[in-house]
Amino acid sequence: MTMLKKVSLVICAMMITACASGLKDESFVGTGEFNAQEAAKTRVSLGLTYLKNGNFSQAKFNLDKALEFAPRSGEAHYAMAFYYQQVEELSRAQEYYESAISYSKKDPDVLNSYGAFLCEQGQYSEAKKYFLQAVDDKSYIASAETYENLAICAQNQGLTDDAKTYFIAALNHQPTRASTLLYLAQTYVSEKNWEEAKKAIWKHERNASVSAESLWVSYSIAAGQNNLRSALEYADTMKRLYPEHAHTKAALASLGKFQPTMTVKSKNKPSQDPSASQEALMQSPSAANGESIKVSETTTDNTKISPKNATFHVVQKDENLYRISLIYNVKMRKLLEWNNLSNESHIYAGKKLRVRAPNTNE
Repeated sequence: MTMLKKVSLVICAMMITACASGLKDESFVGTGEFNAQEAAKTRVSLGLTYLKNGNFSQAKFNLDKALEFAPRSGEAHYAMAFYYQQVEELSRAQEYYESAISYSKKDPDVLNSYGAFLCEQGQYSEAKKYFLQAVDDKSYIASAETYENLAICAQNQGLTDDAKTYFIAALNHQPTRASTLLYLAQTYVSEKNWEEAKKAIWKHERNASVSAESLWVSYSIAAGQNNLRSALEYADTMKRLYPEHAHTKAALASLGKFQPTMTVKSKNKPSQDPSASQEALMQSPSAANGESIKVSETTTDNTKISPKNATFHVVQKDENLYRISLIYNVKMRKLLEWNNLSNESHIYAGKKLRVRAPNTNE
């Protein structure tokens, strides 16, 4: 699924939740008088709920009723736009979006959703106009999400510089936004800007759990910088945590025939043959492009770790907190909290770290 499609689905899900958050009796309000506006809201809620459950006929029936009760309701037009978007009658969807913007007095949530809709149609310039109108509203609290949407829209048009500008704008509004940090890191990887990619993915890992996507970015950076040891470790972690994921298969394929078999490697044994070569050669500065990495196998001692059952971890030489968080698939901030550490640099070889929540049965 493309990033743009994900954005559209997230926006639609948020809309359904907001509109269907409270059903009321459409017939009576306090004194027993019929209230058309409340009746319309109820029908919108019902319509979106039916739409979410795949009952399109009942969804359309209730949304028609909503517009019958309140023909100038921005909320009802917005919901109908979403309905037509789902049934892929795009010209009608566009008509209802424009009506919704007019009747809702340019509600920034509607502007944002319409921007995402236009992006799906490849209309970047128009989409950009509506996204920027949304963030220009001083009362709007979702500027980070909208800037991220705009950045993804630009990226889908091949406008990488615009994408970076808007990803950074999103982070200005929400510096710890994990999805934006990941997208930005991926953008830097596509440019082979390894140092900036490292900064972005480092911040991402401090604010989100490890994922196949984040590991793939870290692997790509290591491969791009010819850091064989790190590339092998990331590939091995991907193999352990996400054995069937496409990124894992791509990483292992790019490593050629050599496959790491253990999780943590330490202390290279001296070769029996002093002349034996232990060099590791990468064919390309970017294994992310699918090119293979040729490695001559070395003899190593290996330390087996069972992350699933472990409660504590003894820090090994050259390990850092980020690498340990990958091994146990926990956030760095949790490791800092559980071990009363004020800084990730406050660890050293031999230190015993808690890697499972203290209230977990040990």
